[in-house]
Amino acid sequence: MDWNTFWNAFGAIGTTIGSLITAIAVVVAVKQYKQPITKLIKVEFNSSIAVDINNKTHMMYTLSVKNKGVRDVVINGLYVKGKGSNLFINNMQTKMTEFKILPIMVGVEQCIEFYFNASDFQEEIKRMIESKHIDKRQKFVVFVIDSLGDSYFCKTKIRVGQLVKKY
Repeated sequence: MDWNTFWNAFGAIGTTIGSLITAIAVVVAVKQYKQPITKLIKVEFNSSIAVDINNKTHMMYTLSVKNKGVRDVVINGLYVKGKGSNLFINNMQTKMTEFKILPIMVGVEQCIEFYFNASDFQEEIKRMIESKHIDKRQKFVVFVIDSLGDSYFCKTKIRVGQLVKKY
């Protein structure tokens, strides 16, 4: 056995393993560098829930904006996806709860909820359908826009017309 060849092969194997470990370290470092840059926002729209305010039960819709990322995000707008344009819904918040004024900051691992009175919300959707801003057959999509103009969607399985009892 030629020991010179053996040690050359052993050195080549060690160099290869060292190169692979270095490549893995570079990938991990780049991922850690990019992590604070990425945003992870989850938007949920919950259908009618009963809320007891002053001993009266009201049906409400809730739009939840959850920040699951590692940096704060500023939300500039709440919208419903229309046919040709997006419909701003922040002003439809109910007067029965705290009115959240936009822009609003959503901190790391924080959830901000916007409340809408179900009957008022349905009336506004009905008005949007009648004015042809939104199609009653399209899927109901709500979304938020952050300070950089990025959109975060909540695509529901229901049609817009199902929100309004008349349609």
